[in-house]
Amino acid sequence: MRRGSRGGGHYSDRETALILKLASELDAGSSGGEGHSLAEIQEIAAEAGIDAEFVLQAAHALHARRTAGAALAGAPSSFQFQRTLDGELSDGELGELLSTIRRFTDEEGEVTRVLDSVEWRASDARGGTTHVELTRRAGQTAIRVKGSYGSVAVWPYLWGGIIAAIGSIVAGTEIQATILAEAGIIAGLWGSAYLGARAVWRSMAAKLEGRLKGLLGALTAQASRALGPATSPAALETDAPPQTES
Repeated sequence: MRRGSRGGGHYSDRETALILKLASELDAGSSGGEGHSLAEIQEIAAEAGIDAEFVLQAAHALHARRTAGAALAGAPSSFQFQRTLDGELSDGELGELLSTIRRFTDEEGEVTRVLDSVEWRASDARGGTTHVELTRRAGQTAIRVKGSYGSVAVWPYLWGGIIAAIGSIVAGTEIQATILAEAGIIAGLWGSAYLGARAVWRSMAAKLEGRLKGLLGALTAQASRALGPATSPAALETDAPPQTES
């Protein structure tokens, strides 16, 4: 297959379809999209002739990387939870859920409709983003709650770094000791700053995660009442990749 840059080369029909689809999705993503599910990524890969198993392996590798990063920071900086209920909510009932979201978060937020989904999104003063997606499809209603707090997680480490830097300057100018002793003191200051910031973020992340779960619980309970006693909510789903059977 011949390929070239800046308009050169040729692509098969399958490759052309894939390029156009990816381009449209990248364009949507630049406007604040929330990315793709594993199933959607596998669908895109299938159009390029990539086996779904390789996509699953890549997802597991990415999840391992995220886990390592969360361990270093003390806690994850993003969360995602979902419940799926039997039955489809009416437009009016979806509107009532949106009112509950606003009361719970104390944020007006922005509402958009994407195909069979209603999405609500709001950002707080610290840079954290909360996103709720309500989807009606195939006789079911899915409630997905996401939180992204990368900007919030930076603050404990930033303040810890500032305090450690000031302490290092004082240690270097005021403390009369050998270079080796001063280095030990400075290293201890930075180590303490890191551990302190890590503990602070772990506590903050636990509260943020609990708030998201509380929001999901409130929405699930309200939707269950609206759908009736026959509703059977699925178990809580997170953003961890699916497990394969051995």
